[in-house]
Amino acid sequence: MELKARFGKIEEMKERIEELEMALRNCEIRIENRDHIMGEAVVQIREVADHLQTLTM
Repeated sequence: MELKARFGKIEEMKERIEELEMALRNCEIRIENRDHIMGEAVVQIREVADHLQTLTM
């Protein structure tokens, strides 16, 4: 019986690892999305700054 209990515990740990890996991947995707959005924001800010500079000339 102890062997079955240990096997069950190993299976539980495998499932938990899969859950954690999925959560990690979701976080990585969210970070990638935020990086993309931040990059777009920087481009827009630069465009506005350039436009403002042309207006001051």
